[in-house]
Amino acid sequence: MPKRPRTHSLEDESKNKLRLLLPERWVFRDKTHDYGIDGEVELFDENDNTTGLMFYVQLKATDSKLSNVIHSVSMDIETIKYFYSLDVPVIIVRYSSLRDEFYIKWSSSIDLYYSKPDSKTITIRFNEVD
Repeated sequence: MPKRPRTHSLEDESKNKLRLLLPERWVFRDKTHDYGIDGEVELFDENDNTTGLMFYVQLKATDSKLSNVIHSVSMDIETIKYFYSLDVPVIIVRYSSLRDEFYIKWSSSIDLYYSKPDSKTITIRFNEVD
């Protein structure tokens, strides 16, 4: 019998929990053919009119019990550069299934200046404020 990989159910869990966390007038839409963007969020006003405001979401979920793993994620530098090039802001969301907690960071706040010149990845760290 085929078995569903934990990564697939963890991804669905993180999306479902994020939907519950968002304000009622914020609409989360899945992106198909994921190339670094898992979804988009569009904001509507109190009269249910679109505001024209939206942002993309990159979800990174973990089952880990280790605090340092929960509070960090490694991403390709080229992916971060891709986020920089987009006309819509991107938020990176770290979800801990163990703690049922989210940590967020805008991609624009990630400074590649301090990465090593030959590095292909960067570790993004989240703290309790994030």
